[in-house]
Amino acid sequence: MRPSVRLHLGNLRFTASEQELRDFLQLFGEVKEVMIVCDQVTGNSRGFGFAEFWADDGAKLVDGLDGTDFRGRPLRVGLARPRGSNWATGGGE
Repeated sequence: MRPSVRLHLGNLRFTASEQELRDFLQLFGEVKEVMIVCDQVTGNSRGFGFAEFWADDGAKLVDGLDGTDFRGRPLRVGLARPRGSNWATGGGE
């Protein structure tokens, strides 16, 4: 089984799409999955999301991505912490 790394991505523009984010992140490695977290009531972006990369060294990805400009804003990147068996959403479940 190939190793993967899940990252938390903060400081996203509220208008950013998952496809735009995926296209950008592909510059840094092979992306497995991308998710922008949205408000459950309004459906609007909450300004953060997650990305999972096919990689075995999350520290290198964090160092390479943190502070990188994405659509005029510096990304805030860290290793995602597990929340149950699914991606942490930050919202009430």
